Amino acid sequence: SFYELREQVQGAVTTLNGLRDEKRMDELAAYKEHNKGLFQVKGQVNAINRFMQNWRKKRDRLLRRTDLSAMVKADMLKEMEIRRDKRLAIVPALRQKADVPSFSFGN
Repeated sequence: SFYELREQVQGAVTTLNGLRDEKRMDELAAYKEHNKGLFQVKGQVNAINRFMQNWRKKRDRLLRRTDLSAMVKADMLKEMEIRRDKRLAIVPALRQKADVPSFSFGN
């Protein structure tokens, strides 16, 4: 769900920049107004994206460690996943604020 929202925000920013570069100001204003929810959550989405990039690096470093037993690694990974899930718990509210539909897979 987070990655879908991130892609939607990035797509909106790319389109906005394209309209600005092409000096299509009337369309730019309309596009910005129509997608204002996405632009309102952009900062939070970018912050979560940075968090996730760092989280994956830490996870990969943990999994490569040879000085820890598999059980210790599993416990540490579980703690990391709990922190990650707490951080991602805001995503449904961000999606609502961004005014984008929530997708459900497998239903």
